[in-house]
Amino acid sequence: LQLNGIEITPATAAQPLATLSTVDVDLQLLPLLFGSQALSIKRLDVDGLTINAMVDRNGRKNWALPQTSEAALSTTTPQQDAEEWSLDIAGLEFSDITVHYQDESTGADYQLTLPTVWTGRLRYDEPADVRYAARVRDNTTAMEASMTGAGRMSFNAGLNNFTFAELNTRQTIARPGYPDIVLDLLLDGRVNTNEGALSATFKGNLGDSPIQGEAGVLIGDRIGITFDIVLEALHGDRFIATTAADP
Repeated sequence: LQLNGIEITPATAAQPLATLSTVDVDLQLLPLLFGSQALSIKRLDVDGLTINAMVDRNGRKNWALPQTSEAALSTTTPQQDAEEWSLDIAGLEFSDITVHYQDESTGADYQLTLPTVWTGRLRYDEPADVRYAARVRDNTTAMEASMTGAGRMSFNAGLNNFTFAELNTRQTIARPGYPDIVLDLLLDGRVNTNEGALSATFKGNLGDSPIQGEAGVLIGDRIGITFDIVLEALHGDRFIATTAADP
């Protein structure tokens, strides 16, 4: 099954919330036709996905769903429905993924680009291999970071709790007029999408300085970030501007 040229635009939006060039799915349909609740996919390739997440000056989010009554919410149990199914995906491959986040109420403007994301076999609550390459840009400061990583991840049937283990990452942070910063980390942690929360422990090197600690991110009306870091022998002179115009 191949789908092309998909676009999702909220009724009041000036631009699409999401566009997708191509999704290619090799789905095992026969078991589903006979009533099986086992979703088996031999291959899932996604190419050219763009997401525009926007918050206007009044704090309204373009991805927010219409308000639903408490009575309606009490009768829906998507997580229970999902847990009745089994999932078996031989592997995922994503390419050319872009997420643009802009908040007019705070001036925040970020862009995440994922040239490639690859996973091994995916089943509920079972670790799977994952590799990725990514770039992040702060459009207000022109600061950029490029990242690569490889490790293990898992997720539950409700698709609201993700864990990652022994995720080896390398980030290169580029700042106009400053030397690049290279950060090598080994990460373990979890993401809860219901709570909008990420927690992680890490250890590695900032340049040639050992670093370790804990980090947390909480996404609500605003994004909150907490750190507890132990950094040894920081060579601060290596992070000072060294452009020709500097004295």
